[in-house]
Amino acid sequence: MKQLRVRWTLSELTLGHVWDVDVERNEKIIRDVLMVAQGERALEEFLRQVCLCYMKCAVIFYCSFILESVDEVLCLKKDLPSCTPSQYQNVSINIK
Repeated sequence: MKQLRVRWTLSELTLGHVWDVDVERNEKIIRDVLMVAQGERALEEFLRQVCLCYMKCAVIFYCSFILESVDEVLCLKKDLPSCTPSQYQNVSINIK
């Protein structure tokens, strides 16, 4: 905007404002701005995809962790019947 010598409020910018700066005379400046904006948009999309991939990997990692934990618990339960209570241990269940 400095090169075009304009003061635009981006939230109020319209195509009419752009046409008012004589597009033909300022074509190179406008093309440069559009190229930068295109690169920024491509970078934004790339970062969005990286973030989604990271989140998917994190979910898969935590699901794997949970499944491994459940598997360990189930393996322990298989061994429970082989455990016998000690005669010195008092097991009582209080139900209220």
